[in-house]
Amino acid sequence: MSHDGPYLTFRQSSPDQDKGPATLSTRPAPNDTPPHLDHLTERELFDRLGWFISIRWVAGVGSLLLVLVATYRFDVHIPPEPVVITIVGLFLYNAFFLMLVTDAYRRHRVSRRFIVGCGNGQIICDLIALAVLMHFTGGVENQFLVFFICPLVVASELLSARNAYAHAALGALLINAIAWSEYAGLLPHVHVGRAMGTEIYQNTLSVTKFTVALSSLLFAAVFLHSSIVGRLRQRERQLEEAYGRVARLEESKSFAMRKTSHELRAPLHAVTAMLQAIKAETVGEAHAHLNRFVDRALIRTQSLSRLIEELHRYATLRDAATAIHKQQVDLAEIVDQSVSLFMPLAADKSLQMTVSIHPVRVLGDSEALSEVAGNLIVNAIQYTPAGGEIRVCLDRDPATARLAVSDSGIGIAPSACERIFDEFYRTPEAKKVFHHGTGMGLPIVKRIVQAHGGSIRVESIPGQGATFVVCLPATAALETPPAPDFQSADRP
Repeated sequence: MSHDGPYLTFRQSSPDQDKGPATLSTRPAPNDTPPHLDHLTERELFDRLGWFISIRWVAGVGSLLLVLVATYRFDVHIPPEPVVITIVGLFLYNAFFLMLVTDAYRRHRVSRRFIVGCGNGQIICDLIALAVLMHFTGGVENQFLVFFICPLVVASELLSARNAYAHAALGALLINAIAWSEYAGLLPHVHVGRAMGTEIYQNTLSVTKFTVALSSLLFAAVFLHSSIVGRLRQRERQLEEAYGRVARLEESKSFAMRKTSHELRAPLHAVTAMLQAIKAETVGEAHAHLNRFVDRALIRTQSLSRLIEELHRYATLRDAATAIHKQQVDLAEIVDQSVSLFMPLAADKSLQMTVSIHPVRVLGDSEALSEVAGNLIVNAIQYTPAGGEIRVCLDRDPATARLAVSDSGIGIAPSACERIFDEFYRTPEAKKVFHHGTGMGLPIVKRIVQAHGGSIRVESIPGQGATFVVCLPATAALETPPAPDFQSADRP
């Protein structure tokens, strides 16, 4: 069978959402990727920038807790005032960068240069803060100095390899400056207790091993991470280029379909009008043979007209912003009107229709949703033999409206279920039952459903019928009582 027809996070909006005027949240943390960032890489960098700002709050709180635990649980002698002041400074400059990023987002001033500038500024501040904490928590005696790697991993993720190596050099310079300044007595060494070792900072070999090992570790981390990130960014660029080519091809196809359908409309309507005029003039038995040819030509031209209209409709649905105008609509009323419209068609084939409709509201285009319901009901009628049954059910759960249209018709083979929504596809069984289908009905239905943020699927057993299920995001339920189920009697 075949049928016609605050934590700071930034995320990209779905392409299926309405494209209205840009609205900006008044919250401190924006929650959408800036729409004016054209490249995938830039959007990813902006997302990471927000994530790193968020992580810094966690790091600051964790540092405070670590100081408290080390001081009161393990009797490590850490001077609380300078450590707390440094961590408070971390919170302050992180809040500054948060406000800077939020303001740039709201003013649509986010650019790659802005992202790189903010990233450099944050990492430099992080390295200085870590160096100060290093000095006041034991210098070379502090076994947590490996955390110097963290800002450099961020640098490798967010910035170019050259910038990342520059930050690694700054980190190594700060480490060496503190270690050798304490060794030379230029900076007073802060003893943190026996648990961290004693007099290591005065041992030339120990200080040398410490500074060389940690500096080498910083550069090695940057090298490894930059190499991996560089390859990933290259794949991102290739993916973005491929996506751009596909988008351009899709746009070209849609334009060609719209242009072709537009250009064919006028001459086809003229041919139809001329055929109808010929038929009106050729009456009587003498022209019966000619009228049969005219009737066949009219059928063909009407079929071609329908195909052209469906091609144009399918092409325009590619841009949901212009084709779909969303507002609060009563989906139950739309489905009920479609059922009432096609009930006589079902009666002509002696089909029994069972209908169950419950109140549901959705955000959508009433005409487009009526097209969905009508197409599914007509398909069920067309492909169900006389005396069969059609079932239409509309219900909802708290978040989803569910429309199911079932029939007891010829069904769809499992292999065809995967292609049923492809353009122009019709199964051999469907062509035998209904000769003049275009194969565009269900592709149009699918595009409309996707433009509403929903999904459609088919369940079928060959020879026993098919069920098409449409799921749409539901809004507030209607406050009217549920409509009772009703079943129409068989009609001659």
